[in-house]
Amino acid sequence: MAQTKSKETQAVVSDRGAKVSRLRELITEKERVRDELKRQNPFWFFEPYSGEITPEKRAFLKEYLKEDDIPIRLDGQSDVLLSRADLIDVSGGNGAGKSEITAVRSVIEATGELPLALRGIYPEDRLPERFPRAIRVIAVDYKQLMNTVIPKYQRIVPREYLKKGKWSESFISDTKKLTLYKGNDVWATVEFMTNTMEVESFQGPDIDFVCYDEEPFEAVYKENMHRFRTAE
Repeated sequence: MAQTKSKETQAVVSDRGAKVSRLRELITEKERVRDELKRQNPFWFFEPYSGEITPEKRAFLKEYLKEDDIPIRLDGQSDVLLSRADLIDVSGGNGAGKSEITAVRSVIEATGELPLALRGIYPEDRLPERFPRAIRVIAVDYKQLMNTVIPKYQRIVPREYLKKGKWSESFISDTKKLTLYKGNDVWATVEFMTNTMEVESFQGPDIDFVCYDEEPFEAVYKENMHRFRTAE
């Protein structure tokens, strides 16, 4: 009798172990799929830095600042995205996430879509309602445009808005123009330019949103402001 119960117990334990092992496999697979989706389409999973100073960051700041000089919080990427201002200046050191946050904001303006982390908190009345949209992104010079700015957008832009899901099908390298699609409809055009181009190059059709990856020359800024005559 005792031997029979022992076998039954062993069978139950073995079955439980198999179920736990299977559950771990499913969790691992789910995490793998999630990480792959993040890698392929990071826009949807973007989470802006809130400006919160964690205990670890506070300990780091104490090495360089007096306790009274450490702020309660810092301005973060979320402050940029949730701002209702028409003109926003994003400043910070290298690696602070300036180019990333401006790319995310440009995609929001181009598509009307929001990353998962911003849904329910982003000012929805600021989302565009009229399409197609005309967006301009302006880099310092050609080198920065090709080495930093365009690769950033190539990573951030949702694949759903690319023709056949491919950057190469939507981006014209000669004119540096990206076309975004929703179904078969043209949803937005993103024109990549540089601050060193002739001012006359910035004339032309009206635009809805402009993003400067670094501060522009005054003449370039003024010329772009003239392009907002019919923008929302």
